Amino acid sequence: MEHIIIKYLRGHASGEEEQSLLEWIRKSESNRKEFMEMRDLWITSGDGSALPGTSGSKAAFNRFRRTVAGYETAERRKKNRIQVLRYAASVALLMACSLGMYMLGGKNAKNEQAETIIHQTVVRNDKTAVVLPDGTKVWLNKDSKLSYPENFADKRRAVTLDGEGFFDVVRNESSPFIVETGGMTVKVLGTEFDVKSHAGAAVSEITLLSGNVEVSLKNNADPIALLPNQKISYNRQTDIHRIESIDAAEYALWKNEKLVMNNEELGTIFRKMARWYDVDIAYDHTLPLKAHYSITITDEPKEEILRLLSVITPIKYELENDKIIIKRK
Repeated sequence: MEHIIIKYLRGHASGEEEQSLLEWIRKSESNRKEFMEMRDLWITSGDGSALPGTSGSKAAFNRFRRTVAGYETAERRKKNRIQVLRYAASVALLMACSLGMYMLGGKNAKNEQAETIIHQTVVRNDKTAVVLPDGTKVWLNKDSKLSYPENFADKRRAVTLDGEGFFDVVRNESSPFIVETGGMTVKVLGTEFDVKSHAGAAVSEITLLSGNVEVSLKNNADPIALLPNQKISYNRQTDIHRIESIDAAEYALWKNEKLVMNNEELGTIFRKMARWYDVDIAYDHTLPLKAHYSITITDEPKEEILRLLSVITPIKYELENDKIIIKRK
């Protein structure tokens, strides 16, 4: 397992290797301690040079640190909730036994199995990745919360999302994957799609990158089938939906660790920045939008990137809350 841990720390592990590692860590306390010891060596060295066979990688280290932080937070929350639910289950059992004594006709009380629910919450201005019990990967954007059971039922995999998440669903034809969010229900077997639906926003969006999904709306009788590179927008206040064709890949840019734009048109750069920072960008169409520039964004604030653009391009900008207004100098 040591070579998989090293690959994971360096950011080179495959999806199957990451899942195998997580299962190995959860198997025993000694496995968890061994992983933590290697992690501590990685963190102490700052670039992983203390581990055998590693070469320095600042980006891999930062990515790993964020992943471990999210994983350990989820594990702590999981343990706390298990303790609470065990107590609640014992109380419920006593109540059920008492109630059964008063039931007429010798009827048996219905037993229901309690599910442990894990809440994965992302703090403001952050994002993280979550691996669900079936191996499905979910990237959560800032101000987002994903709720899911500790173990999925045999015939149904269901989660609830408040915010924005990108889903890479493990295919299982006998067990559809369900996402409940903002007046919409998304049903899939295996695919890649982005969901954006904040509780305080009027409009929810689902964008399909690959595969197929069925979207059920609150007051719509028939489910709506989306094709790759299509987006459905649903206004919960007016109960009106719209389907449009888009470049779906741009709607998943936010989940990457960096945004590389090499020799791209200024108009494309503005559009991708809007997705990356989750802001509206309004710009003057007299600008040289066809001019080509190269720029890479990692964790820089939008103000820093805008200052850079104002130096290399003939633009000036204004910030109004979550909106950027760009004009010609």
